Amino acid sequence: MTDVNTTTQGGRLTKDPELKMIGETNKVSFSIASDEPKRKGQDESYTSFFDVELWGRKAEVVAEYFKKGDPIIVEGKLRQDRWPDKDSGEKRSKLFIKASDFYFMPKQKA
Repeated sequence: MTDVNTTTQGGRLTKDPELKMIGETNKVSFSIASDEPKRKGQDESYTSFFDVELWGRKAEVVAEYFKKGDPIIVEGKLRQDRWPDKDSGEKRSKLFIKASDFYFMPKQKA
């Protein structure tokens, strides 16, 4: 069996993208909030938050054309960072999306 690790998520940026130069390559970091609407029998809607990183020329495009509140779709793989807590030494981890592509979504008119 071959392992599969792909994800496609859509949502709105929770803050402006942060562009950094790492070596000779650009990296953009941002987070998206993805709403799951309230369904019949549920008391409320649910929002998931995803941290995203994207590298290279596509990172530059996201940094140039997107800002907080803008809708976006990202495709990529789930990755897990692991590290020991510097105070307690306990193991910590965080999932994020290492995006390989993105798509513009139409903005809703105010």
